[in-house]
Amino acid sequence: MLADMFHKTNIMESWGTGFNRILNDCIVYHNPKPRFEEKAGAFIITFYKVSVNGRINGRINGELNGELNGELNGELNGELNQGQKLVYKTISSKPGLKAKEISGLLNIPFSTIDKYINVLLKKNLIIRRGSKKPGGILRK
Repeated sequence: MLADMFHKTNIMESWGTGFNRILNDCIVYHNPKPRFEEKAGAFIITFYKVSVNGRINGRINGELNGELNGELNGELNGELNQGQKLVYKTISSKPGLKAKEISGLLNIPFSTIDKYINVLLKKNLIIRRGSKKPGGILRK
């Protein structure tokens, strides 16, 4: 019941994608597979550290700083960030898609896709065909 309410109010992105995304992120970031278990009626996910000698902290901080700096510098220099580039490539290869379809295709929250689309519109890289809801998005 609570999950249904979260889904209808867009607090939760979609049904059934969380566990797969957790496992995929562990693989991408070279972390051990988490343990899923139930104890006394509670669901517990245990995440494991890669090491305790500071390697984790340095790697995470380095990745975050590099990604944030890259995105900020790109924005300040008028370039597109990785997400915006991905949406632009998707629109280029599949013209006429709606934002909700792009969100589902890329497994990125609709609100994030909407922000990326607005940046692309402001940069005059794409155009919207029809009204916002039923219309599609095309590369300019």
